[in-house]
Amino acid sequence: RTLGLELADASGRGVSVRLTGRDLEDVTGVAFELSYDAEILEYAGASAGSYFGTAPVTGARVVERAPGRLVGVAAGMEQASGRSGSGELVRLNFRLLRLRDTQTTLGFATPQSLVYGPAGPTPQQTFINAQLVTRIRAPS
Repeated sequence: RTLGLELADASGRGVSVRLTGRDLEDVTGVAFELSYDAEILEYAGASAGSYFGTAPVTGARVVERAPGRLVGVAAGMEQASGRSGSGELVRLNFRLLRLRDTQTTLGFATPQSLVYGPAGPTPQQTFINAQLVTRIRAPS
């Protein structure tokens, strides 16, 4: 019953991070805050993962953004019962603005994040891997 951050892709000038859930129970949605280094990365968009499905009333989006900080939500149709299982909830895409050297450490963190079930926030589902640190090599 955990959520975490994973590096989805890092190629050329693009970096994608996914928020994933494992063994979740009765989840109706997730609200998350993501912090990152705005001197190195620029937010380029979000897409819904497969966990909640692709119906028009479901999905994921960033609802508030500022340099270095995103606030977003991901939700599904099963609001009365929630959804159980594992999968990608949302994918966040970034453009690499510059590298300070040939390799740069990228850090992402979710300082404020909540998982929701039919009755509201569910403390039994916890964020692990709430920080993602990776090194990226400058494109040739």
